[in-house]
Amino acid sequence: MLSVVEKDKQKTPPKLSRARGQLRLSLKRRGAQTVLDDFYQQGCLKARLPFVEPGEMCEAVLINTSGGLTDGDKLKQTFTWGDNTTARLTAQAAERIYRSRLDDAHINTQLTIGKQAHAQWLPQETILFNGGRLRRANIINMAKGSSLIATESLVFGRTAMQEEVVEGAIFESWRIHYQGALVFADGFHLHGHIKQQLAHPAIANGAKAMATLLYVGEDAAAFESLMKQATNALSNEHTKTACSLLPKVLVTRIFGSDGAMMRAALSKLVQQLMSKANQSTSANLPKVWLC
Repeated sequence: MLSVVEKDKQKTPPKLSRARGQLRLSLKRRGAQTVLDDFYQQGCLKARLPFVEPGEMCEAVLINTSGGLTDGDKLKQTFTWGDNTTARLTAQAAERIYRSRLDDAHINTQLTIGKQAHAQWLPQETILFNGGRLRRANIINMAKGSSLIATESLVFGRTAMQEEVVEGAIFESWRIHYQGALVFADGFHLHGHIKQQLAHPAIANGAKAMATLLYVGEDAAAFESLMKQATNALSNEHTKTACSLLPKVLVTRIFGSDGAMMRAALSKLVQQLMSKANQSTSANLPKVWLC
C-alpha cells in the first residue's frame, strides 16, 4: 500500500527544464534617425534589427528560440522608446502555447514611450492549443506627446489543421498610463471549458480567433470616424469588428471564425491607422507578417 507522501508524488508531475527568456531593448534619436541605445538578451528570447528601406521606420523583430511555451515557461521583455524616436516592434512568427501539465506560461511585456515618440507594438498572433495555459500582461507608460499603435491577438487552435481547443486557460491584461494617469485597464479571462465559453454570445459568439487593436495618443479622437467606417465595412458572417473611444484611447475588437479571417481584418485596420497616424512615411505592415 502506498503512503500518503508516495500518493502525492504520483499526483504531482515531475519538474522539467523550463524555457526562460529575458530581453531589454531601448532606442534613442541620433540626428534624424532612430537607433539602438541599449540591448540585452538572455535565454530563449532574442531580437534582431533588420535593414529597412529609406523612409521606413526602425524595426526590431523578436524571436523565441524555444519554439513555443508551456507549463511554467516565462518570458520577460522590456522596451524603451527614447524621446522623439519612431520605431516598431514585431515578432518573427506566431507564438504557440502548448498543452500544460499544471502551470501557466507567462509573458510579461513592459513598454516605456518617451516624449514625442511614436511606437508600434505589433506581434503576430498567439496560438493556444488544447490544454494550453497562458498568463500575459502588458504594462505601458507613455510620456506627453507620444503615440502608440498596439495589438495582441489570440487563435484558439488552427482550423486548417482541424484542431479544437476544448479546455485551457487564458489570462490577459493591459495597463496603460499616459503622463502618469491610468487611461486604459483591460482584463480577459477564460478558464476551464474554453470551447463552451467561446460559444456564449456575450463572449465570442462562436469565434475561434480574436484581437485587440489600440491607438493611444492625444489625437485618438481624430481617428474614431475612420475606424468606425472601417470596422463596419469589414463586418460580415465570418468577421465581427467594432471600436469605441475613451479619453486618449481608441479601442478596436476583432472576432473571426478562424485565424485567417481575424488576421485579414486586423491587417487592414492596422494599415488604416498607420496611413493616417503620420507615424511613418508608409503604411506597410511588418514584412514578417507576410511570410
